Amino acid sequence: MNKQLISNLKENIFSPLGIFGILILFGCICFGLIFNKGLSDISILTNANGITVSGTAERFVTSDRGLISLELKKDSLGTSDSEAQKDLSNAREALVAYLISNGIEEEDIDILAYVSSPQCSLRQTSNWDNCIGKKYNEYYQTINVASNDVLKIKDLSLTINSKVNTNLMKYFSNVELLVQDTQYFYTKLPTIKTEMLNESTKNAFERAEAIAKSTGNAAGAVITASQGVFQITSKDSTDSSDYGSYDTSTIDKKITAVVRVSFKVK
Repeated sequence: MNKQLISNLKENIFSPLGIFGILILFGCICFGLIFNKGLSDISILTNANGITVSGTAERFVTSDRGLISLELKKDSLGTSDSEAQKDLSNAREALVAYLISNGIEEEDIDILAYVSSPQCSLRQTSNWDNCIGKKYNEYYQTINVASNDVLKIKDLSLTINSKVNTNLMKYFSNVELLVQDTQYFYTKLPTIKTEMLNESTKNAFERAEAIAKSTGNAAGAVITASQGVFQITSKDSTDSSDYGSYDTSTIDKKITAVVRVSFKVK
């Protein structure tokens, strides 16, 4: 009777169904061990007693470097290419001399090479590439003017056209002058960046301390810290960017530094 029972048990265990059952049992045991390990890890994380906050620091600064880009433009539609280039050259020399005579340092004037662009006075509407008018060239030349006197750059951006029309009409009667861009920079950023990050970290600690005290605890040592947004905006701006920003359109600026810090709770 016992022999028969043992024989049946062996047949059942080593049958496909029996093997499948053993595999399921083994899997359950492994899952239980892993799950228990996971619970242990979760418990460690929960007991870390950390609190994560963001800290900010702000400073208001005035730009100490200005840059204006001026563009001269002349075409050869009503003249030859050589005459157009000569007119452009004469206007450039007159403009540079005028800038220097009005307080701009020669080393602060950067003259870029002129570029040309082929044009056509009339094209077929059905085939834009087919020129049926006169072919000519447009010539452009950029002059960048930089100065530590940002107010001088601002004045130049607002009045250069009227001053040229008044004082240099001889050279600019057939040459166009365009103000392409005016930018203002704050050059001491490397100096104050570290200071502002320290200030924003202190601000983060104060916030963490306030939160911890509300539960009868206190903020302790730093667990992790990372720099967040570091941006420069106009003085009254409320804009915020995840990647930071650098406003160059205004003289008066606001610098904002953000850090994210995790503190232990004690």
